[in-house]
Amino acid sequence: MIKPMSALYPTAALARGLLILRRYAACLALAMVPLSSAHAQSKDLPDGSYADPVKARADQKRSCEQGYPASCTGLAIMLANGEGGPKDLAGARSLFRRACEGNSGYGTTSDGCHNLGIMLEYGEGGGVDLAEARRFYSYACSGGTTQACSRVGLMFYRGEGGPVDLPAARGSWWRACQSSGDGKECNLYGLMVVNGLGGEVNPAEAGRAFERGCELKDGGSCNQFGSMLVNREGGLLDLPKARQAYSGACQLGIAEGCNNLGIMLANGHGGAVDLPGARSLFRRACDGGVANACEAVKGL
Repeated sequence: MIKPMSALYPTAALARGLLILRRYAACLALAMVPLSSAHAQSKDLPDGSYADPVKARADQKRSCEQGYPASCTGLAIMLANGEGGPKDLAGARSLFRRACEGNSGYGTTSDGCHNLGIMLEYGEGGGVDLAEARRFYSYACSGGTTQACSRVGLMFYRGEGGPVDLPAARGSWWRACQSSGDGKECNLYGLMVVNGLGGEVNPAEAGRAFERGCELKDGGSCNQFGSMLVNREGGLLDLPKARQAYSGACQLGIAEGCNNLGIMLANGHGGAVDLPGARSLFRRACDGGVANACEAVKGL
């Protein structure tokens, strides 16, 4: 027997919000990897290499010495990856600092600040210094580097390199959400807003963040947005649109999204009843570890 909608759909604010926030924060931490194994600049050949890396390194060095921060960043990346000459992590770290702090009339580069933050965080080219990493990530975030906003938000949230600062975490993830390409930061920001972490509770604002995250193909955002549409959080109520959001979550690998869509199909919420479709979704959710879905399969 399928239970009523109100008894089964989790609310974004209460049922799973904080657990999902912790889970996503952990995922972001795992996604950050050291500079030398992750970051590379644009090359001049289609296969992602330099036509003449030795010449390219010399050109970058000359431009850097003339006071161009972007060239210092480019040279630092070449040193960090051993392109066009020997690897020199300490030299790369020094150049990133030079590019970030900008001692010329040509400004600074937020990429230089971001890469310096990575080296400080992971101890590449020198010792680990989380407080300095946090500071330079903040500079890079202010300069528009999305990855830096994502990382410094996590440091503020977890108290890495300084005290916990939930308002700063919330603001950093909002900046990342505005320009992100994957939507995870929109989910993190939305979860903070809907749970009143680092600021006031604002379900309508959270709903907008989840919707944007879903548009950016983040499954967690889709699932949260669907739940808000079903439970009328933030003044939202749109069952057909909730079906679409849960479908997106399911397709993006969120087992709870498959379960929630199965409930809608089994009960005819937001569209026609589709018991075979619901049964298939419940099986998929059950395989993904959703206990309620395993019970629902038996009731069909």
